[in-house]
Amino acid sequence: MVWFLIGIGVVALFLYFITRGCYKKYAGRPLSDMEWEEAFFRHKGKIRKYREIIDHSFCVPKKALCKVKPSDSIMKLYRASVGEWPVDNSEIENFCMMVEKEYGIKFSEEDTKEIETLTFGSFLTLKVIPKITSS
Repeated sequence: MVWFLIGIGVVALFLYFITRGCYKKYAGRPLSDMEWEEAFFRHKGKIRKYREIIDHSFCVPKKALCKVKPSDSIMKLYRASVGEWPVDNSEIENFCMMVEKEYGIKFSEEDTKEIETLTFGSFLTLKVIPKITSS
């Protein structure tokens, strides 16, 4: 039992040291709150929830999350979260499911493929804001 716990601790430390540098690009930036507010000033309350969805979907540390810009590519943040490991797109699927649940948006297969080319701001503009303003 002791060796099992030691083994789990070693694996946890290994994964921590591998993944802790994933978001350095984002953590070294200035805060992006003003960019979000300037781009989406009419939807200020909704932006906070949208950024929480980004946080929960991609497991972005708080230090880096407040520096993710509307112009950041969804796939680049995704790649930062998983690195070059073989991936299954679970973070993208989770992001879509959380947006569907929060805003009542149904995604088609084409929509999920389109995510690969969108930024967080363009996704919000094309998919989320039309739903917010129509309801």
